[in-house]
Amino acid sequence: MDGEDLVKVRVGWGMCAALAIGACHAGGRPSAPAEGPAELADLLDAEHTAMLVAVDLADGPKEAAAILEGAIASPLLPDGSPQASAIRAGLATLARDAATRRARVGFDPFVAAEWTAVGLDPHLRIAIVMDDRLRDDRGPLSTYVLPVRDRDKALAWAGRMLGAAPRVTRLADCEVISVGEVAAAVGQLGRDFVAVRAQSSPEAACAGLRTLRATPAVRLSASAAFRSALADSAPDARGGYFAYQSTLQLTRLFAGPSSTPASAALGAHFAALFPAIGARATFSTGHFRVLGSEAARAALGQIVRQGAAPPWRARVPREGWSAMRAALDLAHLFDGVAALAPTGSLPPGWAAAQPARVGALLGVPWSDVVAALDGHVLAAADLAQIAARSTGPGEDPAFLLVLGVRDPARADRALTGLRATIARGERVPPQTVRIGDREGFVVGGALPLAVVRDGSQVLFGPLSAVRAACTRARGDSLDATEVARALEGEHAWAVYADLRSIMRTALARQPTTLPVPIERIPPLSAFANVDATGVRFGSDSAVPGAPPGMSNALAGAFVTGMLAATAIPAFLRYIKRSKTSEATQNVGAIYRGTVAYYEQHGRLPASVGPTPKRLPTDGTKHVPVAGEWDHPTWRAISFAIGDPHYYQYELEVAGKGKGAGFTARAMGDLDGDGIYSTFERAASIDASGNIRGAAGIYIDNELE
Repeated sequence: MDGEDLVKVRVGWGMCAALAIGACHAGGRPSAPAEGPAELADLLDAEHTAMLVAVDLADGPKEAAAILEGAIASPLLPDGSPQASAIRAGLATLARDAATRRARVGFDPFVAAEWTAVGLDPHLRIAIVMDDRLRDDRGPLSTYVLPVRDRDKALAWAGRMLGAAPRVTRLADCEVISVGEVAAAVGQLGRDFVAVRAQSSPEAACAGLRTLRATPAVRLSASAAFRSALADSAPDARGGYFAYQSTLQLTRLFAGPSSTPASAALGAHFAALFPAIGARATFSTGHFRVLGSEAARAALGQIVRQGAAPPWRARVPREGWSAMRAALDLAHLFDGVAALAPTGSLPPGWAAAQPARVGALLGVPWSDVVAALDGHVLAAADLAQIAARSTGPGEDPAFLLVLGVRDPARADRALTGLRATIARGERVPPQTVRIGDREGFVVGGALPLAVVRDGSQVLFGPLSAVRAACTRARGDSLDATEVARALEGEHAWAVYADLRSIMRTALARQPTTLPVPIERIPPLSAFANVDATGVRFGSDSAVPGAPPGMSNALAGAFVTGMLAATAIPAFLRYIKRSKTSEATQNVGAIYRGTVAYYEQHGRLPASVGPTPKRLPTDGTKHVPVAGEWDHPTWRAISFAIGDPHYYQYELEVAGKGKGAGFTARAMGDLDGDGIYSTFERAASIDASGNIRGAAGIYIDNELE
């Protein structure tokens, strides 16, 4: 530690104490130990408490020593560098020398009596409270609960640490303590000593303190949501971290002047579905829970289910890749999504219409998909490689989508239907591919994409990735990595991530110094399940030096988003893109026919509106009817479509003679959501009477 670090430590300890010690009784009389989260919740208002965060170390001196020993032995501390050696030497000195510890923090934190000597409680309990009534013109006011036992002793200690005594003033019945530019209203809450930080004025902080100390109409400890969060897992004997957040109160607390009635309604909707979040992290475990209403739990039960996944860790490379899996209830999936959606956000009958729409997209009835697949989905990708590739040309993107198979025969029939659908929309039909004794098909030119069934799984991705997944040796896969076992566990959702690969890419873009070597950063593993009270996120990571389980679970949600934005949409985009070739080919035909007409007649044909006039609203193909393409302009440029198709077509002509122009256009709605894609190519007649066309086809919302 250098001199600057020591100053930070001293000031930090001093300010923490000074902001709460004024609440102690005058004359330095000792108080009772600080409250734990359950006792503190008995003093807070359930209708207004937005957040309660508590850190509880049953034996402060013992834990101070344990934390220091752990830091010295940490596998995350770098080896070999002068800086690392200096850090280890400094920590070792602190661990063995009481005089050094006293010089750093003003007392020896390894000795309970010395905590008491400076007015602090060796049973270290610290809490932060946020109440949606406590705010000023600068925003929410935070309340701190600190382990102060003796006011006078703690004030004297804080003054020594800061080099100047904290200023104590009184505003009516409220005491205000100031440390430099920081001030807080302090007081007593039950047996607790609290400080409400002043932002705009001490008067506002005092008003907030009075509000907080008023007898609650409904105690937070009586709230079912809080009791569920607290009882979800008891802390171990050494204490730990607990957090409770009310979704509705947080929404109110942080609602700014730019909030709209629509955003408020959206917040209220999801707050009713998921009223609170609870988190617990101890020295041995870690998890967090999103508490769900009965309606939310029922809807989630229609979307996901808990169940062991197929043995697919062997599909994923051991180095560099991340993976996410989910167990979906395909038969009720759309009903569950509709139940969670805000009122009015989806059109009437959306859930009932989705099976037909998705079936049309895939070219396979949805009932066949449900019968063929078991709902298990694995999305895996080398996120670092894909991120690097996005900045320039490179090798094929490394991703893989794996679907669990329930009925192999039906799965083969579904894949045959999918292949036929793709063949109708591609100039070059899918080609058969064989990987050992497995057979599938591949499409595409510059990026060949393959679909192959391998036993109980269907694999989709770049041909190179699918081929490797079918032939990879166990030792080169996640099958040899114990921490990735959640991918095949009895979970509704699980994630595994190689954070080292992601960090390397981030550092290549934005060089910075990490506190630990990349090689020491452990992989991430987390899972989630729906149960009787909501969604519980946890971690079974057993890697030495891995982050706490709760951190794994939170980070896992982030990695899931990255994967969901990579592999799964890639599959759906590919299916949609196979259909857009219809639009590009026909727009080209209309453009060429119009040019030919002009060259023959010396003028442009008349405009013709969208044909057909309407498309199916479920994303399926329109079936042509007799006389639909009989407009004189379509006949003049020799354009007509006799087979079922996805798009409307029109020719828009503007002006006459030199300076006139035209646009050949296709419009479609492949997913039936009411948002249209547009493909068009324009041209104009220059001063010499020649047609000057655009370089290519302009595309807007290509995959809508």
